[in-house]
Amino acid sequence: MKLENSNNKSQDEEKVGVKAFDLSRLQEEVIIVPHSSEWQGWFETESAALQEVFGNDALGIEHMGSSAVENLLSKPIVDILVGLKEFSISDEQIKGLELLGFEYFGQLHEGQERLFARKRGEQSFNISIVPYAGDEWVAKTAFRDYLRAHPDIVEAYSAIKNEAIAGGNDSLLQYHKHKDEFVTNTLATALSWHEAQGR
Repeated sequence: MKLENSNNKSQDEEKVGVKAFDLSRLQEEVIIVPHSSEWQGWFETESAALQEVFGNDALGIEHMGSSAVENLLSKPIVDILVGLKEFSISDEQIKGLELLGFEYFGQLHEGQERLFARKRGEQSFNISIVPYAGDEWVAKTAFRDYLRAHPDIVEAYSAIKNEAIAGGNDSLLQYHKHKDEFVTNTLATALSWHEAQGR
C-alpha cells in the first residue's frame, strides 16, 4: 500500500499504522471527575502542536469525547479527533507524535478506520486519527454535538458512569462494557439528530 497526500512525500513511502492491537495493554484503572474548564485550553494547545505534525494532511482537529461536554463526568483525559485526507500516517508523523510525548498504537480494531495514540502525564490525551468526514468522524462529532444540545442525556450518561464505578467496573474494558448499551443507543439517536440538523 502506498501513502498518498499533498505534502510532497514520496509515492513509494510505505503506508503504516494499520495493525492489530492487543487490548490487554489498555487495562488501566478508570477515574471519573467533574468537568473542568481547563480541558478546552489543553485541547487548544495540543491541537496546535498536532497541526504542525500533520500539516496539510489534517483537514480538521476536534475536541471530542466526554471532556468536550460541559457538566458531563469524564476521565481527566482530553480526547482529540484528527481528520486526515487519507487513512494513512507516515513514519515522520509517528515520530512527530512521539516527540510530543505520545505513545502510538496504530489500529485498535481490525477493519476500523481509526488509529490511536495516547499521552499520560500532568495533562493526558487520547488521539483518534480517522478519515476526515468518514464514518468515524461523523459518529464522534455527532455524539458530542448531541450531548452538548441535550443536558438531560448528559445527566443520564453521568449516572451510568457513576453506576459503573460504584459497581466495581473500574478497569477500562469493564467500564466501557458497562456503558456500551447506553452509548450504542445514544449514538443511533445522535446520528439521526445530526442528519435532521443537515450537518
